[in-house]
Amino acid sequence: MSLTVRVISAPEHRAYIAAHPRIPLHQIPGWARGFETCRTESIGWFEDDTLIGAGLVRYRGLPRLPMRTVAVVAGGPDIDWTGKRRPQHPLTYWTEPLGDYLRQRGAIAVRVTPNVTHQDWWGVDPAEKSSSTELARRGPDQIHWENRRAEARLSAAGWNHLEELPRSYLAEIVIGGGTALRNIGHLASDNAVLTGYTVRTGRADELPQVHQTVTQLHQGIRLPGLGELARRWEGLVHEEPGSVKLLVVEQRKQIVYGGLVAVAGGRAWDLSSGLPEMEAERSEVQILRAHMIAHAAMTGSRSLVIATVPQSEPGQVRLPSPGWPPAQLHRLIGTWQQTLRTNWHAAVAPVVDRLVL
Repeated sequence: MSLTVRVISAPEHRAYIAAHPRIPLHQIPGWARGFETCRTESIGWFEDDTLIGAGLVRYRGLPRLPMRTVAVVAGGPDIDWTGKRRPQHPLTYWTEPLGDYLRQRGAIAVRVTPNVTHQDWWGVDPAEKSSSTELARRGPDQIHWENRRAEARLSAAGWNHLEELPRSYLAEIVIGGGTALRNIGHLASDNAVLTGYTVRTGRADELPQVHQTVTQLHQGIRLPGLGELARRWEGLVHEEPGSVKLLVVEQRKQIVYGGLVAVAGGRAWDLSSGLPEMEAERSEVQILRAHMIAHAAMTGSRSLVIATVPQSEPGQVRLPSPGWPPAQLHRLIGTWQQTLRTNWHAAVAPVVDRLVL
């Protein structure tokens, strides 16, 4: 029996995600509203009439060649990368129907970012009290077997790994309930006393001013545009009212920083871009993250996910001080590409990448 890939509605996609809570925020239909220059759609893998896989596809292309695009599935799709679900089938059982469908949609190549961990780092063991401010790399014997299996299956299916520079990581701060919330509250209060910062909930009409302060503080770092953030906020709130909150950092009643935090799939997500360590250690950033962790705890989220860019390998991320919840740094197996139309890909893909469409 072969699989078929076809468009699914946003409600179908949301129902699938609700049953698979580990799917990342970038694969939620509401995330698509942040893209102004790209077409997006939700697609599903069907076994007969049963939906067994799903993904959010973004078609990156040139304005004058709208039907010659690079299809990007950031953070997905959610299919059987490791062979756990359908061990009797190779990866091509899933990816060949995807390629056939995307060719019909005019795609010249497809890029996927499987949600499979290559390696991770822990600040402390989840069962222990944190006494360190650095994340320690796990030993080679603890590398996840899933990454080897997934990478071997991708290579065998004809996919090529694209090296990302700088590499991006996800820092996941594990929330421990009431005790963790009290500790975070004390830390946030101490930071406020030392720095004079206060944090409050912001309004939608304050987003432009917050965005301006963030871009001024992190000059030289590529950050989401104001329109992208506003549309993404609107899209995620449309998915689930009240799921996004703007936190505003003030000093002497003047806005000096801020950011959006979203709750989805049992986790909270910092919607800021990944920051290098030196930028992330700024006091404005640290107090904002302290309050994001507190917000995650108050909403019942099991963790707060923060994109980050370590300055060196194996990569270290400093926490503000001992006593914070355990933190885990993930490096995924990265982006993989398969060319669907060779001639068009050689001509169009480099231009699309250069224009960051």
